[in-house]
Amino acid sequence: MPFSDFRPLYQTELDLGYAVYLSAFEWHQANGIRQWLVPLPRSVYTARHERGVNYGLFVENQLAVIVSLFPGTPPEWAEVLTESETWW
Repeated sequence: MPFSDFRPLYQTELDLGYAVYLSAFEWHQANGIRQWLVPLPRSVYTARHERGVNYGLFVENQLAVIVSLFPGTPPEWAEVLTESETWW
């Protein structure tokens, strides 16, 4: 069974994390999946990283997935997610 680890990204992993995000964005676009219409600006990703909310799933010590986990609901989802204490 492969070794995996889910943890906050280190400061030194900022570029790697954003590259993984962009790769996922490009895959969605290439496969007609309209989950994200425009990529997250680097400045937004960097601000999240500096707040310590970017996490990564590492499989065999390779970053495979990134997510940003923070409390609150984005304004564009406020009508759908009415609970005030969501994690995004």
